[in-house]
Amino acid sequence: MEKSKQEHQIIDESYENAVSALLSPLHQSTTPSAIRAAAARRKATLQDMHVYLRRLGLDLNDAPSPSSSSFSSQPPPLILHVTGTKGKGSTLSLCESLLRRHHNLHTGMFTSPHLVDIRERIRIDGRPISKENFGKIYWRVRRSLERYKQDDDHCHDNHENKHRHERNEQNNNNTQNCKHNPHRNIQKEEDASLPPLPTLPGYFRMMTLMAFYAFYHHRNPTLDVILLEVGMGGRYDATNVFEDLTAPIAASPCISTYSLESKSSIHRILVRGGTLID
Repeated sequence: MEKSKQEHQIIDESYENAVSALLSPLHQSTTPSAIRAAAARRKATLQDMHVYLRRLGLDLNDAPSPSSSSFSSQPPPLILHVTGTKGKGSTLSLCESLLRRHHNLHTGMFTSPHLVDIRERIRIDGRPISKENFGKIYWRVRRSLERYKQDDDHCHDNHENKHRHERNEQNNNNTQNCKHNPHRNIQKEEDASLPPLPTLPGYFRMMTLMAFYAFYHHRNPTLDVILLEVGMGGRYDATNVFEDLTAPIAASPCISTYSLESKSSIHRILVRGGTLID
């Protein structure tokens, strides 16, 4: 414990060191064994992301109660989640500009990859977050997750397993009433043969967690819209952590079929290239 505290004191929690850490073996699989372990947990991505989010005190699907220790503001009413083969970033940029400039909404946007600067991936109101904020967010997320190192995991696993059991029961009930929802109750229970969940997630998962942390803790003003671009895409993409909720029809390349006057009732819009989602 003393050694851990000393390490925290020695490390300069700067933007530069945050970027260096993200590109290091802490978040990158650089050995054959690490690559195999990461690949083995591919289908557990959503389950893993929910564990990490819970450890950060973030519940993206349920508003917290006043006594909750999680984030203190209501989730943004609109989530714009874009997937496809080509043009995802362009679609998001166009939609973000329209929502911000023509409808005066405050936006948070997460895209990948970046062109020049890693901060391009996380934007608030059209601008990449500052180096100072990027560094602060990385180290806050990292320190929060490091509290759950394997030596201490047994103290928290019972609590997390209880939440996982409750979530699986709820998903089972919901699935019976929603036959067309492919994302509910994916991997009800973790396969015992899987390698253990890493204390710190891989690069893209970490960047996704940092984006959610930035968006859900942003104040003055709080955000009206979150715009997300998938990474590799597919059912197990790290960004696919929102429950499927009723949403108006949306189509690529941009939203054109609903009135922003009714946005208070919108939870999530999934834009899938060339497909209408009802």
